[in-house]
Amino acid sequence: AIVLSWVVGLPVGVLAAMRRNSWMDYSARFFITLFLAIPGFWFALAILLFTILVFSWRPSLQIVYFWENPTRNFAMTFLPAIVYAMAGSAIVARMTRATLLEVLREDYVRTAYAKGLSARLVLVRHALKNAVLPVITLTGLLLAGILGGSVALERAFAIPGLGFTFIEAIARDKSMFEKED
Repeated sequence: AIVLSWVVGLPVGVLAAMRRNSWMDYSARFFITLFLAIPGFWFALAILLFTILVFSWRPSLQIVYFWENPTRNFAMTFLPAIVYAMAGSAIVARMTRATLLEVLREDYVRTAYAKGLSARLVLVRHALKNAVLPVITLTGLLLAGILGGSVALERAFAIPGLGFTFIEAIARDKSMFEKED
């Protein structure tokens, strides 16, 4: 989900920043805001309902490990990864756009343009290197958000994953905190 959010979010953020105040920027910002506003569990249930009604696909009720059957494991984890990646890509795109717009106003970027470098070369060699640093930092928070929100999505897709294990551990260790008589 993290890799997918980078693959989708980074190009969208770069395009929105490079075409500032154009229809591409406005549509990118609309979809960024839309995917930030939709709760993950609602989006998961909508995708699940869509795949059941249109493709007659139902999620597996038992876990299939990657080393046992990679194809079934991929089919089982693909839709949850898409759901996680949609919100993550919106966050990555928003941060990429904001930091790239800030970096494009720096003196060294203007100097690179003044030297006669192409816009693509200035973007790749100068601007994007510095603009992606806050996005990398944000990815750590994104990973924590994915781990925290995994409980609801694992329930929606019937995957006994890390969130499910986390809830079971809390339920088992609840007895530690109860006072014995």
